[in-house]
Amino acid sequence: MKKTVLLAIAVVLSIAHIGINTSHGQAAAPAPPPAPKWEKSAALGLTLTEGNSDTLLVTGNLLASRKGVRNEISFGVDGTYGENNDVKNNETLHGFGQYNRLFTERFYGYARLDGLHDAIADVEYRFTFSPGVGYYFIKNDQTRLSAEIGPGYIYEKQGDDERGYFILRLGEKV
Repeated sequence: MKKTVLLAIAVVLSIAHIGINTSHGQAAAPAPPPAPKWEKSAALGLTLTEGNSDTLLVTGNLLASRKGVRNEISFGVDGTYGENNDVKNNETLHGFGQYNRLFTERFYGYARLDGLHDAIADVEYRFTFSPGVGYYFIKNDQTRLSAEIGPGYIYEKQGDDERGYFILRLGEKV
């Protein structure tokens, strides 16, 4: 009886060992890195004053980004609306999208598209497209500081004037 129990235990341990150790002496392959996750944020602000002047200011923004090993993508939209004594004095809407392709840990190429509407400045629309290069001076889990440079093209309608022109885009992000 003891021999049968010991034989049964030996068989179970052997089967367990075969099931666990399928590499046959080879090192197990490292697990792939986890897929990048979207980081999102939203903010909303409201300012009201009453007294000598009655003012209203509403602000808001939405941001989303995903940073992988070689690819980074970001989107954002923000807007403001303001009045002073029932006279509109602020109305803007801005949005952007940017794609970064990392060539090294810190050096990258990018393509960016911005859109703007600013009623007070009489900008019905302004679109800016800019490709270029960037560099992360600080890049860790808590802080990122980068600078970007590249040519760009703006197409806009301000007042009755509709035009397009080339620019040089310089940017920094913290």
